[in-house]
Amino acid sequence: MAQPKELFRITKVEDVALPAIGANLLATTVSPQYYATGYFRIYGALSKAGTLTVKVNDSEEVMNGGNEIGAGVAFLYDIPVTREDVVSVLFSATDGTIGRIIVDEHAG
Repeated sequence: MAQPKELFRITKVEDVALPAIGANLLATTVSPQYYATGYFRIYGALSKAGTLTVKVNDSEEVMNGGNEIGAGVAFLYDIPVTREDVVSVLFSATDGTIGRIIVDEHAG
């Protein structure tokens, strides 16, 4: 994966309890702020194994080919977005901790 020239931090969540299954890990939806068309780079690590889903508007995409991401295993995804998009990050497990989730925006 090529490194983008410039990253803009959209949100960061650290050391908080996982929410209910299917609830937004980011606590609030996020939208692009810097580019009309670009990408959200989503990085994270969670204390429980489970499947990660990124919801863009009303469309949901299960990451990692639908396979579970292991407990404590870092993940990194670039998701194409446009200025009008509203994005949530969902997870299939609870009773654990969000070690860190960072969402950055870049032009690609």
